Amino acid sequence: MINSLALTGPGLVHRLKVAGPTATVVDYSPLPAIGQGDDFESFALVAQNGKLAALWADRGPGADRPATLYTAPLTFAPWGQPQFGTVTRRAYRAAYPTGDGTRHISDISVTDSGRIIVSSAADAGDDGPFDSAVSDAGRVSVSAAGRVRVTLAASPSVLGTFPEYKIEAVECLPGSADAGPEASWANAERIRAFDAAAAFGVDVTVIPCGHTARHGYAAADAVRDSGVTAVVAYNDLVALGAVTALEESGLRVPEDMSVIDCDDISLDDLPSSRRLTTASLARDELGRQAAQTLEALMAANGDTEPRVIPMDLRVRHTSAPPAVPAH
Repeated sequence: MINSLALTGPGLVHRLKVAGPTATVVDYSPLPAIGQGDDFESFALVAQNGKLAALWADRGPGADRPATLYTAPLTFAPWGQPQFGTVTRRAYRAAYPTGDGTRHISDISVTDSGRIIVSSAADAGDDGPFDSAVSDAGRVSVSAAGRVRVTLAASPSVLGTFPEYKIEAVECLPGSADAGPEASWANAERIRAFDAAAAFGVDVTVIPCGHTARHGYAAADAVRDSGVTAVVAYNDLVALGAVTALEESGLRVPEDMSVIDCDDISLDDLPSSRRLTTASLARDELGRQAAQTLEALMAANGDTEPRVIPMDLRVRHTSAPPAVPAH
């Protein structure tokens, strides 16, 4: 028997039990947030840290109205009714296609690592012409406490365009992951640490980004708009791009915004006043431990203990205590 959820266009969520060719409605519930004129075509679930969250979207029909992406924690009553927690809303406008007939979100899927993949479609009528795209819209995460965070990319990355076709469904295969920082083990561990820090009152916003200075530069607007006081960048290059864009926007680093990276690569061409505060890892020791681990794996047929290599926080010129608001 399979348990599943189905969403209707007006916003009713049905919990179904499917046995063979028969689907039985166990219970249903209206979505907790329905905007005026909303028409829903997409619904997705994400499971992380033993918690469940739901994503759904009004399709946003046309150039004058973007889609609205909704997210909320999801649980079930003992009798089977879906129950939603606090809802967050984000506006989303498709990068492609554009025009009056565009449905900015025609479907949603989420990878195992939390990337939000959306399809967008345009049609002038039932007989076309059609146009479609699949885009990387951002990221969603669910903490061990059940808190849902969603961050949409300032400029969605178009993964593929499909002229003459109308895509109204998209699905990521089980085990789907992503190339780059979002798929890296190290990045996942950092996000896990940030989620744990929430228990100590640290408010963390995860902003999708790549691994180059150009990516850091492009993410700076989202950083500034988020209201945070400090940035922990994926690596030195991302940090340098962010510093450049933040200062061009009028913010001072570190007086208004601290920027810290996790890399400590050699950047000897930088002036001493721009040395980055960094979490540094001893690469020689990392290589030595990796070789020893490989030898142990080969000798013990795959059985070896995890090894922990401490990192060193090197405070330099891009970090400072948060500014105290004037009274």
